[in-house]
Amino acid sequence: MPAEQTLPTHRATYDPARTRVLWVTVACFAALIVGLWGWAIARQVKFFPWSKAPEVRVITDAQVYWNHIFAEQQAQDDAYVETKDNLQRVIEQFTASSSAVAATSTFSTHTLNTKPQTNTKQ
Repeated sequence: MPAEQTLPTHRATYDPARTRVLWVTVACFAALIVGLWGWAIARQVKFFPWSKAPEVRVITDAQVYWNHIFAEQQAQDDAYVETKDNLQRVIEQFTASSSAVAATSTFSTHTLNTKPQTNTKQ
């Protein structure tokens, strides 16, 4: 049997400078890919014919409907405030007239329950 030959073993060496260069290179390529991807999307969005898209009508209708709803709600709120103010004025007028009636219609029960006195001395 022939003598066994042993293969030379290579030990992995760790070189921090080379590892750092590798990661910086990977990060640069990743940033380049993300940057080009963002640029391409921005160009597509910028040059897209938005006026011809069917979604524009949906968005426009939604804006009109939204504005209509808020206008109705504002009108209802204004009517509520006006009604509240009118009721407050009616209550103030009622309390003012009640106090005026109470001030003018006071009378003494003593004079109503007594008989008129006559002068009997002559």
